[in-house]
Amino acid sequence: MTVDPPPPAAPDSGDDRAKAQPDPKAAPTETGADTSASGPTLRGSGGESSDDQLAFVRGRESLRPDVTFVSGGPDQNVQFGNRYYFQSSRHVAPNPGPVRSAVLKEICGRYVRVPDYASMYDALENRRLLVLVGPPASGRSTTALHLLNELSPGAVERLDPATDMCALDETSISRRRGYLGELNGSTAQPTQAQADRLASLLERRESFCVLVATPTSTVQRVFGDYRAPCSPPPSDDLLSAHLDAELRSEDPPNARDRLTELAKDHRVREAHGPDPRPSEVAELARLLVAHVRGEIESEDGVIRAVSAFLDRRIADWFAELQEPTRREGTERTLRRAALRIALAVFDDLPRHFAMTAGAELGDLLIQAWAPKLVPGRPVVAGDDDALVLALLHAEAVVDEVRYGGVAVPAEILRYRDRRTPTVLLTHVWLRQSNLRPSIVKWLDTLAVHQQQAVRIRAALAAGLLCSADFTYTFPLLVEPAATAMPRRTRAGDSDARDGEAEETDDPDQRWELRRRFAAVALDQAARDERLGKVVESTLKRWRRSSDPALRWAAAMALGYEVGLRAIEQTLDELRIIGTPQELEDVAKLAPLARTQTWDLVWVAGLSIARLFANGAQHIVLEYLLYWLRHPRRSLRQLALQAIVIIADLKMSIVIAPSGSIAGKSGHERPSGWERWPIVLGLTEQEPDITVDLAAVMRCALHGEASNLMADSLTSWMRLGQSDARVLEALVAFLPWLVVDDVDRCAVRSAISDARRRWADPLRADVADCLEAAITNTFSREA
Repeated sequence: MTVDPPPPAAPDSGDDRAKAQPDPKAAPTETGADTSASGPTLRGSGGESSDDQLAFVRGRESLRPDVTFVSGGPDQNVQFGNRYYFQSSRHVAPNPGPVRSAVLKEICGRYVRVPDYASMYDALENRRLLVLVGPPASGRSTTALHLLNELSPGAVERLDPATDMCALDETSISRRRGYLGELNGSTAQPTQAQADRLASLLERRESFCVLVATPTSTVQRVFGDYRAPCSPPPSDDLLSAHLDAELRSEDPPNARDRLTELAKDHRVREAHGPDPRPSEVAELARLLVAHVRGEIESEDGVIRAVSAFLDRRIADWFAELQEPTRREGTERTLRRAALRIALAVFDDLPRHFAMTAGAELGDLLIQAWAPKLVPGRPVVAGDDDALVLALLHAEAVVDEVRYGGVAVPAEILRYRDRRTPTVLLTHVWLRQSNLRPSIVKWLDTLAVHQQQAVRIRAALAAGLLCSADFTYTFPLLVEPAATAMPRRTRAGDSDARDGEAEETDDPDQRWELRRRFAAVALDQAARDERLGKVVESTLKRWRRSSDPALRWAAAMALGYEVGLRAIEQTLDELRIIGTPQELEDVAKLAPLARTQTWDLVWVAGLSIARLFANGAQHIVLEYLLYWLRHPRRSLRQLALQAIVIIADLKMSIVIAPSGSIAGKSGHERPSGWERWPIVLGLTEQEPDITVDLAAVMRCALHGEASNLMADSLTSWMRLGQSDARVLEALVAFLPWLVVDDVDRCAVRSAISDARRRWADPLRADVADCLEAAITNTFSREA
C-alpha cells in the first residue's frame, strides 16, 4: 500500500507521485521563499565509520534501559502472603570472639568442599598458618571455619578485623584453638619474617590460624609458603546441600526433585546470573523451599526475589561510601566506586577506556567529598590485575576490536554478569544521589572527548540515567548539550572576518559533539517504554523552537531508532527542519545564525539517510521521489542533500546488534561487507528497490550535487578495484543508473577522472569493465 506524504503546497495528485520518476533535466517552476541564489552548501555524511557504528551497537546492548531489574535501595523487603523476607544489603562484619557451636554445626551440615580442600587441610595441619586467597563473598570464610573446626573442634574464634597481625603474641593466642582473621588492607601488612614468626607462635601454642585475603602481590610475596587459592564450590552441589538442610520431613515427598528442576529453569538461572555468590545460592534454596511450602505462591515470585540479588550485591559495593573512614581509606573507597561506575559505562571495551575514565571520575569524587585531599591518582588496587578483577567482579578477555576499519587484538574488560552495567548505573542514580553532581560533570566532559567510542558510551549512559530519573537528568545533562552553540568572536578580534559582529570559530566542533550527545541520549532514553510520550513531546518542542540548536538536535535524534516508530511523521518533521528558508529570511540573519540555520539542511538530510539505511528504504525513497519533483527549491535541495549522504554511507551503518543486516538476518554476508557502499549493498539485499534508488541517485549526477556524487562514484570504483564482489555489484547497478547520454557522460567523466588520478589511479582493467557496463545502456521505463 502506497502512502502519500502530505504535500505542503503541491499540485500533484497521489497517482502522479506514485508513478512519476524525477527528471534531472526538467526545470520546475520556482515556488516559495527560496528563489534567491544563496542557499545551503551540500556536503557528505561527515565520515561516520564502521568503527563508530559498532561502538554504538555494542554500547546499546550493554546499557539497555529496558532490562528487567529490581532496585530496592539500601534494604529490600519482599513480601509473599503474610511473610516478609528481609534482604540486608549491608555487609555486617562478624563480631570478634568465639564462634557459637550452633553456627559451626550449621556450617558443617551444609558445607560443600571446594577444589583442593584436602591439600588446604594438610597445609594448615602441617604449617599451622594458612592464607586463603579469593575474591570477597566467594565463601572463603566458610571454608576457613570448616577447616578450623575440623582441626580444633568447637574451639574456633574470630579475630577483630582491626587486629594487627604483626602484633600477635603469646598473650593473644590461646592454646589449642583455631583463629579466623582477615587481611583487608586497613591495617599494616606483615612481612615474610613476621608471617614465619606467627606460624612459629601458633605451633608453640598448638593452635591454628586461617587468614582470608584478596589476591595481591603483597599476599603472594609475604605468604607464598602459606598461601592457597580458594575458589567457590560448584553452585549446583551447594544448592543441593542447602535444599537437603532446609527441607523437613513434613514437606511433600517429591519436593526436592521439583525444586531441583525449578532451579534449572532458564528464567531462574538468568535471574540468578552466571556467577552467584555462595550466600546467594543459600538464599535461593530458602526461596525455593518457601515456594514449595506455599509461602511464595508463584514461580514468578521466586524469580522476582532472585532478581533482587544483583541489586543487593551492587548495594554492598557502594555501602562503604556511607561509612566514615580514614583519609587514605576515603580516597581508596572513592576511586573504587569511580572505577566500578566507569566500567559500567565502558563495559566490553578495551581496558584503558574504563581505567582512564575511572581515574578522572575518581578525581571529581574526591574534590566533591574531600576537597582538602590532593588527588594522588593511585591505581585502585596497586599493580594486581587479579585484585582489580576480583573487586569489580569482572573479567579480562583478549578479543578483537576495530580500529580504522581493521580488526586488532585488545584486552577487553567487562562485568561477568552482563546485567551489571544497567543495574549498577541505575542503582547509583537512584540510591547514591550524592554522587550525581560529579557524574553529571564527568559525562558532560566525556561528551566532547576526542574518541568517538567514549562520546557514544557517555551519551548512551546519559540516556540510561534519563530512564532512571528523567526529571533530574534531562534538564541538567541532556538539554544543555542540545543547546550548545559555536564559540562567538567580537568585531575587531584577530580571528573575525571583515569586522563582522560574530563569526563561527570552533575548529573542534564541540557544539556539534554536544548536540550529538543529546540526540543519542534522548534516543536511548526512548527505549524505555515509560518515557515514550515525554521523548515524543520533547522532540516536537525542539522542532518548533526558534533556537536552531534545538532543531538541529531534534533532527539528529530523529535519525535513530526513535524516528522509526512513526516514520511518516518523522519524515514530515525532518522536511520542516530541513527547509528553514521557508520559515524565515535566512539572508537577513547574522553570520553565525545564518551558518547554523543552513546547517539544518545537512543534519535533516543525514537523518533521512540514516532512516533509509535502517529499515525505512521504501518509504524514504517514495518521499525523495516526490520531493525531487516538488516546485519548491528548498525541498529539492533537502532531497539532494539526503541523496548524496546515502551515496556516501557504508553498510556498517545497518549492522544490527546480532551482527546481521537489518531486516535480513538470514543473509550470508561476504567478507568486508560493512565497507560496501550502502547503495550497492541494499540493492543486492533487496533488488525491488533498485529502480527507485537508481532514479534518485541519477538526480545527483547533475547540477549542484554532481561533484559530491562523482566523489561517491569514485569511492565505489576504488573499493571495487580491491573487492571483486563490489565491482560485480557496481557493474550490475550502473545500467539502472545510466539511462541516456547525459547520464552516460557524467559517469564516464567520473571514470576518466579516476583513471587520471596521480595517487592511486583506477586500474585500466577496472575502468574498461565499468565503461563496458554503460556503453550499451538504454533508457528504462520505471
